[in-house]
Amino acid sequence: MRRLLLCAALAAATQTERVLVRFDDYASSEKHRATVSRKLGPEGRHWASADRRRRHPTDFLALHLTRGARRALRTFRVDLDRSTLKPLWRNLTQAQARYKVIVAPGKEASETWHHGERGQNSTIAIFDTGLRSNHPHFPKQPDERINWTSERTLADTFGHGTFIASVVAGISEECPGFAPSSSLRIHKVFTNQQVSYTSWFLDAFNYLLYKGDVDVINLSVGGPDFADRPFGDKVKEIVASGITLVSAMGNDGPAWGTLNAPGDAVEVIGVGASEADSGRVAAISSRGFPLGDRIPRMKPDYVAPGMGVLGAIPGGASCSPNHGTSVASPSVAGVAALVVSAARRAGTSIKNPAMVRQCLNEASTSTSESMWAQGFGRINSLKAVQCAETYTPRVTLVPPSFHLEKDCPYLSPLCDQPLIRGGLPISFNVTVLNGLGVLGRVTDLQWASDSSLVVEAQYPVTLWPFAGAFAVRIRASPDASIGVHTGKLWVRVDSNEKTCSDASSDGRWVAWEISVEIAAKPDKRKRLLWDASHSLTYPPSFSPRDNLNQNADLLDWNGDLPYTNFRGLFRRLRSRGYHIDVWYEDLSCINLDEYGALLLVDAEDIYSQDEIQAVHAGGTSLFIVADWADAALREQARFFDDNTQVAWEPAVGGANVVELNKVLKPFDVALGGGAWEGALPQAFGAGSRFESGSVIARAPVGSYVVKTRLEKRVSLKRGGTVKVEAPQAVLAAVSSDKGRAVVFGDTGCLDDWKRTGRACWELLEASVAFAVSGVRSPAIFPDGARLQEPLVIGEVPLDTPPSPLLKKYSRHYDASPPYVADPPPKPQVCGARDMRAVETRDEGWSPV
Repeated sequence: MRRLLLCAALAAATQTERVLVRFDDYASSEKHRATVSRKLGPEGRHWASADRRRRHPTDFLALHLTRGARRALRTFRVDLDRSTLKPLWRNLTQAQARYKVIVAPGKEASETWHHGERGQNSTIAIFDTGLRSNHPHFPKQPDERINWTSERTLADTFGHGTFIASVVAGISEECPGFAPSSSLRIHKVFTNQQVSYTSWFLDAFNYLLYKGDVDVINLSVGGPDFADRPFGDKVKEIVASGITLVSAMGNDGPAWGTLNAPGDAVEVIGVGASEADSGRVAAISSRGFPLGDRIPRMKPDYVAPGMGVLGAIPGGASCSPNHGTSVASPSVAGVAALVVSAARRAGTSIKNPAMVRQCLNEASTSTSESMWAQGFGRINSLKAVQCAETYTPRVTLVPPSFHLEKDCPYLSPLCDQPLIRGGLPISFNVTVLNGLGVLGRVTDLQWASDSSLVVEAQYPVTLWPFAGAFAVRIRASPDASIGVHTGKLWVRVDSNEKTCSDASSDGRWVAWEISVEIAAKPDKRKRLLWDASHSLTYPPSFSPRDNLNQNADLLDWNGDLPYTNFRGLFRRLRSRGYHIDVWYEDLSCINLDEYGALLLVDAEDIYSQDEIQAVHAGGTSLFIVADWADAALREQARFFDDNTQVAWEPAVGGANVVELNKVLKPFDVALGGGAWEGALPQAFGAGSRFESGSVIARAPVGSYVVKTRLEKRVSLKRGGTVKVEAPQAVLAAVSSDKGRAVVFGDTGCLDDWKRTGRACWELLEASVAFAVSGVRSPAIFPDGARLQEPLVIGEVPLDTPPSPLLKKYSRHYDASPPYVADPPPKPQVCGARDMRAVETRDEGWSPV
């Protein structure tokens, strides 16, 4: 046994990972490799280069490292060389039955061309799958074609790169590009099998930084990994150099919480897809705020035609239709090139991505849909060019105002319910576009309004590159008057040579108008609290999908919030008069007595002893919705990433049943785990299904337990279920002196993401009504479901110490009761430590 353990340890130590080692300076690859050699010894045993030959300076190396060697480089910045970005288009034939309008969006720029602007003073780089030489849509050969991939050809047999390049700068009369006279640079960063690495993008980015002659980059790619630090840091550096970066937002609509990186970054222009004829947001276009922020920030920035768009094909002169945000992004990149060219023609010599965005903002028209689906809407290229011709540097805020009571549904879901007097605040991230320079700073905020609205904000904040964001919280004071209240948040931005010093400098003030409806505090039975602090999603953790029947996504990455993939649930409860607050902190930091019920939906994280005590101290009612929990299936969900040479292991299953059972213990209710699926009772919602859930194993006498026949999943392979004759308990409702609790084993019929059956809104409404008031729906909880003896079915998962992965990703582990050999818990700190109260001035106050 000892020898086996030693062999296993040696195998782990010699297993290699493909990583990026980043340096603080730009130098030749040879110099950086010499630095690594001095630390690890000669190349060969512990490390090997994964680099391509390059002639330009670099600030990173791509290496294959053993784990032991990676530990030896712990003083360096070492990250996985990831492969999460994918081209974002779909074949038109999938949508032909419902959408048959075919358009060439470049023709929208005909007025701009007649105005004299065709992009002749701009240079655009396309990062994609390449472009063949001598393509008829590009008779003037691209100025540069470079292959950064492992393939030996620049040709594009996949077709994505060819199509995108034509929408930006093609000259075909049938499907012209927006900027046909621009200079075009082709950078192949995807193979024709759609494989890519972060290192290939970094090489291409560094080359552009070295050359310094590109104005706009189009990235018709995306993925859920907003935490790819090397990629994100390099994107900031690219924009800081004056390059405007445009990216697609994803094709996972109409579900919310589906925005892709890098388009969700504050410094990147993110583009969604619209229907060409109606202008409405296309159903496929991703929606919802950027999940890396945890506080809503406006994205996407714009929409452009993304359905039935005509573009070039690799093998001929004809045009062919495609759709997706991939084909919408190059439209905006083309307009951005027109803006840059117009500014240069008007005498502007400095590259300014903030100017580009400010002109695009002024030239856009939105529809009545939410800004988290469309941003500023569709762009008029002529208006954008005219803005650039007369541009003066300025600071602008995004969105320009925040009128919650009248700009609905544009500000939905934040405008879907009023502020409550003395209740939780509305939180929002305001984007600042700094046309004054690459570096700026929000140095002061002043709030001009009456005392009914209290504003807190995160400042001072550095604005780099050319943009940034700061968080704002708006709350109604306990003695606020009922009705609509208005005010102006004055924002001061400094942006000059004194920005980073202590010396005084002149600042620019800009006003952000706010209007909010304040309502009286509703009856406790109409107030619900959503626990958002116990959801673990990708990134950073490998949280496996909740619905094991769908294989399109291996990861749970949609946020699990009422504003994202549970938006349908949120809207249903709002339509029934409930007010839903979302809580992102420890449950011991809020007065739970204010709420009729606490909603624990798809919780994966640990519940500390303090939280459990807080929940039960005042008899808080619960509505708990779980998901699958099966150790064998979790093991099967592990996979080895051939690209990065890393094994991905789930930190937990669909839900953390062990922790939920701790919360449920005072009610004598316990989930049994497993992964069960099948049809739900008709009363729950016609056509609704139990998709991959945990069954209920324990419940006390007098509780209501609803059972149905299900199949148990024993394998992740297709057909990996077995029939079980005995009906399984899927829903339980308990009322006791401890309070009330409703437990349902699966989120599948409540989650908008990849739902295979119909929604179970009847179940939702009945469960919440029982939790808040004890009112029982006979259709959902029939008389025959009342237990005459305790429910005891199968085993209950054992309470074992959290796994190392769960400890790593948990937000609450430090506050949990220590297991054997664990360090003592850290004290829980309540409240956002980076938020400050903004000084309130008289309503008419102005600094200018």
